[in-house]
Amino acid sequence: GLRNASDFDYEKTISQLNHIVGAGLETIFLISQPAFSHISSTIVREIIKGGGNAEPFLPAEVFRSMNGEKEMPK
Repeated sequence: GLRNASDFDYEKTISQLNHIVGAGLETIFLISQPAFSHISSTIVREIIKGGGNAEPFLPAEVFRSMNGEKEMPK
């Protein structure tokens, strides 16, 4: 989701370009929840590259997938 005005400006530009090349491709903007507004994919990638634990910043499904784990049956 969009975290701040900078995210919006960037995504708006991409949306406009997509509209031109995508023959009417529509973009929908979602605002991030305040609890997640401090998390960016760049930060998460840097944590992972540095050998850190990115689990607190990722949905459980994504973390499991990255680690080759399967979801536990219910």
